[in-house]
Amino acid sequence: MFLTEPYAYKGHVTNVPTGLNGVYLGLPFFLKKEVNFIPILISRDIIVVNTVFNDENYLLICVYCSPSEELEENLTIIERILEKFRYYKTIINGDFNAKSPTWGQGNLDGRGRKLPELIYRMEMDIVNTMDSPPTFDSDRGKKMD
Repeated sequence: MFLTEPYAYKGHVTNVPTGLNGVYLGLPFFLKKEVNFIPILISRDIIVVNTVFNDENYLLICVYCSPSEELEENLTIIERILEKFRYYKTIINGDFNAKSPTWGQGNLDGRGRKLPELIYRMEMDIVNTMDSPPTFDSDRGKKMD
């Protein structure tokens, strides 16, 4: 399970379902307790773990890119990891704070131009569609973030 921007109290994510193991350092990342994983990278903005499912290696990446910081550094880190583990099946969950019609956000911004460049260069697919439910849902509105 990937979460971005969860509610944390005294350094712990609250209301986590029982039966999960996790990594938390700014970003939470949880897997069922019976799933073994090897941390590849744990930083403030990116968590990368390797796990094996049905005898295949999977790289699971959780990313948060603050809207007040440059996007390029995190994209460079992700690209290096993807190149190093290019034969692993990979799932990336990220809040890149990037807007693009490519994933259902009507307005295009600078981040929304840069992120697809990485996606296409690394031959990845976007699974969000125009019909995907909002990833940001609050009193202030709903949107694909």
